[in-house]
Amino acid sequence: MKKLKKSSRIKKTNEKIIVIIMTIVLLSMVLINNPFTVKAIEEINNQNKTEENKLIINQEVEKYLNLEKGQTLLQEKISVEIENFETKEYEIIRKNAPTIQNQYPETIIVILNGEKIDKTLYTYNPETGKVEITLKKENNIENWGNEKEEYKIIYKYNDIDIEKEENITLDTEITMKLENINNELKDNKTKDIELVKIGENVSISGKITNEIYKGYMYENGENETEFNEIYNIEISDAQNENKILINSNDTYFEKGNTNKINANENIYFKSTKILKENMLKILGNEGTITIKNEDGEILSEINKNTKQNEYGIIEIFYNEKDVKKLEITTTTPIEEGSLKILNNKAILPNTGYSKEELKEITKLKQSISANESNYVIETELLDTTIQADFNINKTELSTMLENQELEIKTILKSYNNTMDLYENSIIKITLPEEIEEISLKEDAKILYNEEIKIQDVNINKNQIIIQLEGNQIKYNEKSTEGIVIDLALNVKLNKEATNVKKNINMIIQNNNKKIELNKEINIISPKEVIALNNIEEFGIETYGIEEKSNVDLKRKEEEKEVKINSQIINNSEKEISNVKIIGEFPTNGERLVKENKIENNLNIVLNSEIETNKENCNIYYTENSKATEDLENAENGWKANIEELSEVKKYMITIERMTKGEKIEFNYKTIIPENLEYNQKAIEGYKVIYEDKEIQSEKVIESTYIEMTTGKGPIVESDLKGFIGEKEIIETSEIKAGEGIKYKINLKNIGTEDSGEIKLSLNIPEGMYYKDDKTKRKVEINIKNIRQNEKIEETINLVVNEDLAEAKKIEDKINIKYKDTEKESNSIKYNIVPSEVIGNVEMITNNETTFIEGDIIEYRATIKNNSDNKIENIQFKWIIPDFCKINSQAILGENNLPEINFEPDDIIKIEKLEPKQSLNISLHISIEEIKDNVGKISVSAIMTHEDEKYQLGDSEEKLAYGINNFDIKMEANKENGFVEPGDEIIYKIKVKNKNLIKTVPIIKNNISTNLKILKIKIDEELASEEEIDIKSNNEIYITTEFEAEQTKIITIKTIVNKKESVEKDEKITSQAILTTEKLKKIESNIIEHIINRENEDSDNNNGNPEDKPNEKKNKINGITWKDANSNGALEDDEERLEGIEVFLINMKDNQVQKDKEGKEIKAITNTDGSYVLSEIPNGEYLIAFKYNNTKYKITTYKANGVNDDKNSKAISKKMQIDGKEDIYGVTDIIKVEKENISNINMGLIETEKFDFKLNKYISKVTVENEKGKKIYNYNDTQLAKVELDSKELYNSKLTIEYKIEVKNEGEVKGYIKNIVDYIPEGFIVNQNINKNWYKKDGKIYNESLSNKEINPGESQTITLTVQKNINKGEVKTYSNNAEIFETYNELGIKDINSIEGNENLEENDFSTASIIISIKTGKIIMYTTLTILCMLIIVIGIIIIKKKVIE
Repeated sequence: MKKLKKSSRIKKTNEKIIVIIMTIVLLSMVLINNPFTVKAIEEINNQNKTEENKLIINQEVEKYLNLEKGQTLLQEKISVEIENFETKEYEIIRKNAPTIQNQYPETIIVILNGEKIDKTLYTYNPETGKVEITLKKENNIENWGNEKEEYKIIYKYNDIDIEKEENITLDTEITMKLENINNELKDNKTKDIELVKIGENVSISGKITNEIYKGYMYENGENETEFNEIYNIEISDAQNENKILINSNDTYFEKGNTNKINANENIYFKSTKILKENMLKILGNEGTITIKNEDGEILSEINKNTKQNEYGIIEIFYNEKDVKKLEITTTTPIEEGSLKILNNKAILPNTGYSKEELKEITKLKQSISANESNYVIETELLDTTIQADFNINKTELSTMLENQELEIKTILKSYNNTMDLYENSIIKITLPEEIEEISLKEDAKILYNEEIKIQDVNINKNQIIIQLEGNQIKYNEKSTEGIVIDLALNVKLNKEATNVKKNINMIIQNNNKKIELNKEINIISPKEVIALNNIEEFGIETYGIEEKSNVDLKRKEEEKEVKINSQIINNSEKEISNVKIIGEFPTNGERLVKENKIENNLNIVLNSEIETNKENCNIYYTENSKATEDLENAENGWKANIEELSEVKKYMITIERMTKGEKIEFNYKTIIPENLEYNQKAIEGYKVIYEDKEIQSEKVIESTYIEMTTGKGPIVESDLKGFIGEKEIIETSEIKAGEGIKYKINLKNIGTEDSGEIKLSLNIPEGMYYKDDKTKRKVEINIKNIRQNEKIEETINLVVNEDLAEAKKIEDKINIKYKDTEKESNSIKYNIVPSEVIGNVEMITNNETTFIEGDIIEYRATIKNNSDNKIENIQFKWIIPDFCKINSQAILGENNLPEINFEPDDIIKIEKLEPKQSLNISLHISIEEIKDNVGKISVSAIMTHEDEKYQLGDSEEKLAYGINNFDIKMEANKENGFVEPGDEIIYKIKVKNKNLIKTVPIIKNNISTNLKILKIKIDEELASEEEIDIKSNNEIYITTEFEAEQTKIITIKTIVNKKESVEKDEKITSQAILTTEKLKKIESNIIEHIINRENEDSDNNNGNPEDKPNEKKNKINGITWKDANSNGALEDDEERLEGIEVFLINMKDNQVQKDKEGKEIKAITNTDGSYVLSEIPNGEYLIAFKYNNTKYKITTYKANGVNDDKNSKAISKKMQIDGKEDIYGVTDIIKVEKENISNINMGLIETEKFDFKLNKYISKVTVENEKGKKIYNYNDTQLAKVELDSKELYNSKLTIEYKIEVKNEGEVKGYIKNIVDYIPEGFIVNQNINKNWYKKDGKIYNESLSNKEINPGESQTITLTVQKNINKGEVKTYSNNAEIFETYNELGIKDINSIEGNENLEENDFSTASIIISIKTGKIIMYTTLTILCMLIIVIGIIIIKKKVIE
């Protein structure tokens, strides 16, 4: 029983604890969510805010006048200005209404912002005079809650003598409650006023709502100067008026402050706007407004039935420009308040005043009246301002490029009347001083204006002055923004320039006004230490490491002093220390430069010690050419002071530190001796060793080494070889009696000058003879000259004597003489031996000149049995060139007539030859197409007897390079464009005979039957009847003779025929086909035109009254292409670009023009890059091309020297089309006036891509613990896994080796200046292992690749080793990220798809390598199983205990 009671008490205690906890939670929730709490917090938070809020009150008397029926009206205006908050509600309390002659007003009316407010929102006690106005947000009062509120309280009194003097006090108190803040603002104003009679019951005021500029008045063209004026007619007592008569009276201009000029004829009303709700509130539902002109003619009557627009506005348009004045009459008003009328007016363009007179006019005034109230609206007439802008095509310029294109587009804004028109303006552009050379890439060009021309472009150092001439007579449309001056420059930067941000400055002067503009541009150079090495006397300037720089010294000249100037620049953006400059003097002796041994032998001597602009530095000299930078090593021989300069080989300059951007110059003088000879040279240059403290490593950079040399003179190298047929002979070769051997000697001039005359001579060995002249025993060949690097080949044909009795060893060489040099070629060795069978080959065809394609040549071989025995079974085969074919071959009999004929492919078989018997074999071959300029035709033969081969010597003759080699190209006016019936098309066919001989080809041209052929000329001479043959289908055949390498131009003049039936436009083509004498066909390019047939019968509407006669359906066409060679010209072999959208933009509204069916006029280019825009009304347009501006840039606009049919007519321009703003290719203004426009082309250049990719891998992981060391090798994985025994988990050290690879995937060579690794927390980086890495801002960096040029497709790799001690709870995945932090390229372009150092894992310059550290799986399962078993045991134990307790 006691246990049960105890259990019950425990249970109750637990329940109480739960209740207490829940109560605390609920109380907290209530407290937190209680609105009072929230409000209190808000009050605390906003306590300081209320101090900044302002409430400003102003009060004045506007009207004091007599009304009918003995009443007097007093109107007070209270202006309330609210700053820095939204109002929730506020009260206006007038403790006492103004008392006049001891009377409170009988009634009051309250008007808020021109509208009478409901009486429920205010109270008035006539007994006490107290006025209370209470406004709340929930009242939904229109026009309330503004920063400025205007209240008008109208008081009405009875029996007041208005002529008596009277003073009143205006005492106003305002209490304001703030939105979302439980606070109030109060303000009280008291003002004493002496009453005087003022104002009218119906009063009028007004203002012009927009600024008026005089631009269109200056222009005096078609543009009107529009402005809006608003009339505010205020009715204080509606019962006192029968109607309201509103008049617009005289308008005038004002010069100065007094001189008025009537402007009634210069300004007219375009429209009048009235808010319908406002009209009905003031005049009632039966109210009307009548509008008349100054002649009393009713222009409009407005009532409740008059249509309003979507904004509730009634707008009356006046169609004629003769409405100069208005008379507006209303019916009786029914309510107090303001009636507002808005007039849209315009100043006519032609005011009758000159620009100078208009400049003196400063104001516009308009007199208006309403009943008895008069008012003058006035506004300033503002002068125009000069407005301009300019764009540049790049944001960076590189010091490494010789010529960089820089395009500057200046926009002289002139598209509305606030802007100046331009007259003889001057544009002065100042480029950064780092730019040392500027030249025009193209002539400067003007777009979007015809009156302004470029008079002159003057370039002086880094300044460009553009002088414009002419006056702009009209404003541009907004779509063009204004006049555009396109300036294409080539610029070269000073190579010493450092990385800096500079401005391009532009000053535009127009009349007496000017504007100054600036655009920022980055000057970029390699972010490293830069070495310059220059020799001014030779015009040599080197920057950094260039491959090589050579100076060619002239021989036999007087001695000369040369100054060698050097400079190092710390462009690394940080201080460097322990700088050592170690240089090589060009004095005599051996040098080791970049691991190459070079012998200086120019006998140059030093003429001065080294001079430098650096004060705190040390200079050392040594005679040891192998000295290192170690000053402590005595063997190096470094000395600070040296008496004798003649033996000095090297120098060293030591500098303690160089600050960022610091430049150190040093120089020395040398003497180059007189009378230099060939093969003398000397090299000089230096390297810089310095320490980078940030990365705690030493770096080395080198200058360019300059080599001075006298050159090698002419050096003719030779290579002599011997051939039997096509087989090269060797020392063991045996050449049989009667066989021919061909010597070929190749000569090449590898020297630095032309060789002059060369003489070759060869002594003919005994037992042989010269094939061309058996009597000669010495062959001599004279060569006029071999140019530097030119290679030529000469041939000598020898034959072994047919009666050779015994074998001989031959060793032969050719003697070579030129200038003062005589040398011998290499020798060739071979053997000559007697032969049983001998033979030779000779040409029978008589040929005095050269052979050409199609010629047939006859050869004859003679075979003789030279032995005393009969010979049987001889096989014979001709060897002919690839470009020839055998027509026939035969064994000849008596009188050399064919006795036995063979097929062309047969091997000729000779059954037997008796002792000393001879026979002849004939061959006829024809020359086919010659593809290479072989120059000679060679025919030989091979005999075979008893497995022994006999070579019959070559027969060589001169060969022309065929007669099939022609160039043929066509062009025509209006090519690819539209032509009309009656238009002339002039075709020009340019034909060049590239053959070396005279030839007569036939040129065929298919002229469309839509054209009539008028005349044909050949080289400006009318073609004769013998030269031309014109067929009925307009096929033209032209036969004319061409001299060797002659060019002719054939001109065909045609006219487009008219056609009876009109269907659709016709495309016509023309192509010339040349047929050579050997019947080879060579085709020209194809010329296309489009005949516009749709408008041919435009005078006839075909009986359809809806078709307007003479209304042409204009068209525009063109081509988009890839300008592969960037020359701005559309060429036949260049790729046409498909899929580019083309829009026709109307200049007036800057929108895509629509056709008569309401469809946008646009097109997409076809596979051939062409497009056609149709159904174009007359007007002015732009054409906009939508292209991929990340992949392409637009080629040169109207490039110099390019035919207008073939050039590009677009510039890059930002435009908004169909609601999307982008960069488009945009043309100049195109005027369409009843004619088609052709060849509006756009050329695109593919932009070079700069793209570095980074990949990070794990290559090896080493685990060290009590059990020892275990190594895991990976094949460059980005996810590695290491499993550890649980016992070793907290006592293991991991060493992870990463490999980071960067690859240039772009098209531009570049440098990786810095790589960053975002090392995970807890990872240790040992500086001794990772010497090229340094720590900064919690990250580590590597600059080891900064001086390694990485070409497209190439990769570079660096490594990183980190350590990690595994502690409790650190079994997880660790990810290590690396990224390219900084790059550089000489073009200064950005990576195409990455931003350096932005930690964006989606970019390809960012990579992650992860390692998973886990416990071995088997033990985890075991531990898990044990844990579950333990838990089960505990649960079972609890159940057993509970059962026992209950029992």
